[in-house]
Parts: sequence; structure tokens; C-alpha cells
Amino acid sequence: MSRAESVTGACGERGIQYLGVDEAAAYLNVGRRWMYRESQRHGVARYYFGGKLRFSIAELDAWAKQQKVS
Repeated sequence: MSRAESVTGACGERGIQYLGVDEAAAYLNVGRRWMYRESQRHGVARYYFGGKLRFSIAELDAWAKQQKVS
């Protein structure tokens, strides 16, 4: 099971489309500090909802695929 499946599966019917900083850091296997400081510089899309930083799971996946080294 992928991390996205475990995240959406854990939330039942509604499914989560956005992750908080800690969840997104765990999803990408990077540190919380990286998510705050480096995500914007590295082109990771960021959103603010209710004054909290959020990341789209679909956009995290797309960004990660772009980082592939051949």
C-alpha cells in the first residue's frame, strides 16, 4: 500500500486531498524544517487554509516524479 493510499484509507469515505506540514514531510521522507524553508524554493506547491500551510497529495506526487534522476 502506498503512503497516499494509507492516508486516504485512514480517513474513510471523504479522503484527504491535502496534508499538513508534518504529514507532508513524512510523505516525502524529508524534515519538517525542509517543508517550511525549502519547499517553495524547490517548486513544491503550497497552500494556506485557515492560517495553516497545506500541501496537495497529487501535487506532491507530481513534484516527486519530476525529481527522478536517470
